[in-house]
Amino acid sequence: MPAPVRRTSRVRKARLRLMRVDPWSVMKTSFLLSVAIGIAIFVAVAVLWSVLDAAGVFTAVGNLVLELTASETSQGVDIQDYTA
Repeated sequence: MPAPVRRTSRVRKARLRLMRVDPWSVMKTSFLLSVAIGIAIFVAVAVLWSVLDAAGVFTAVGNLVLELTASETSQGVDIQDYTA
């Protein structure tokens, strides 16, 4: 009995080409993506602000500005008067 003939299998690669994109779906996708990125940035800033506030960074910067602007005749600038 002869040995079975082995065929070498060729791997076929499929190529997908995007021919037409609907402008409305592009607009909806970009809008949703921008809203999601905006929410992520807002949350990141809120977390960073909370961490810096808990670490006392804003108080330290305010005291530094007050110390740098104070002189013998004036009290200095309290930056918390302008930011609070």
